[in-house]
Amino acid sequence: MDNKAIIYQSEDGGLKLPMFTDQNSVWLILSDIAKLYEVDKKTIQQYVQEIINEDGLEPNQTRKKLLHTTKNNRKYLINHYNLDIIMNVGYKLNSQKAIEFRKWTTRKLKNYITDGYLINSRALNQNPQKLLEAQKSIRFILANSNIDSLDNNFNRSFLDLITDYTKAFLNSKNPQLSNNKKAKSPGLNNYLKAVVILKKDLVNLKEASNAFGQQYGDKFSKIIHSIEERFNGAEIYSSLAEKASLLFYLIIKNKPFVEGNKRIASFLLLYLLDFNDSLFDEAGEQKISDSSLKALSILISSSKEKDKDIILTIIGKLACK
Repeated sequence: MDNKAIIYQSEDGGLKLPMFTDQNSVWLILSDIAKLYEVDKKTIQQYVQEIINEDGLEPNQTRKKLLHTTKNNRKYLINHYNLDIIMNVGYKLNSQKAIEFRKWTTRKLKNYITDGYLINSRALNQNPQKLLEAQKSIRFILANSNIDSLDNNFNRSFLDLITDYTKAFLNSKNPQLSNNKKAKSPGLNNYLKAVVILKKDLVNLKEASNAFGQQYGDKFSKIIHSIEERFNGAEIYSSLAEKASLLFYLIIKNKPFVEGNKRIASFLLLYLLDFNDSLFDEAGEQKISDSSLKALSILISSSKEKDKDIILTIIGKLACK
């Protein structure tokens, strides 16, 4: 693969660090991550192993061998670690250097992703309309994320959403086909039974009150009716992408429950995907991560009516990647 390099420079100018880039991520060796955060290499190595173990990651998902040139001009293959690992190490350290790098990364994400660099450049020739759609969606996420917040979990959710969406675009060999997959509907009664199960579990864990899942009149049934509405015998929204995105969006936006709308929306979205045997991707991973669901729910809550179409597009792409 043709790898390029970008230079990270610390705010005080004391560190200039070349980082390999490809169409998916940026990459650093362990000793350079140690320089970046000003800690010893052994500590970095321990954190990297912790992150891989905690998240159940396969080593080949987060590292790859790239050619490294030493100061005396010797060249050899060595493990490089991707942005997910680099950022997660920073979150564990939570130091001033880590915050500084996160802000720099955010600026670079804005430049590289929205200009189409981290999105497969070959896609421009294959399907320019889809590339423009992806760029527009990522610009929207970045513009509405306040990703420089000091809340680490908040930042991670939006960075995960950007990563997941970019991967969904890159990995979609036939975007039109996947987005048009016909959906089976669980129906109103099954959705309500799922909410009851969720409530029981959360109440037992003392993570919800008895008000959780209580309905406001018939608002929820109207949402399900609108999603399953027919015209001349045919469903208006027949694809899984349409049903999943509308279900999630309308529950959060219309708030049909007294308490727990965001959690119920996330749970029922996953329930719908599972009902259609589409909860996991080919690698066995949940198609929409919990972190991305959190970021999406925040986006929807603060969004305006004019943003509805682009948000539905983002949800549909993630749900049917």
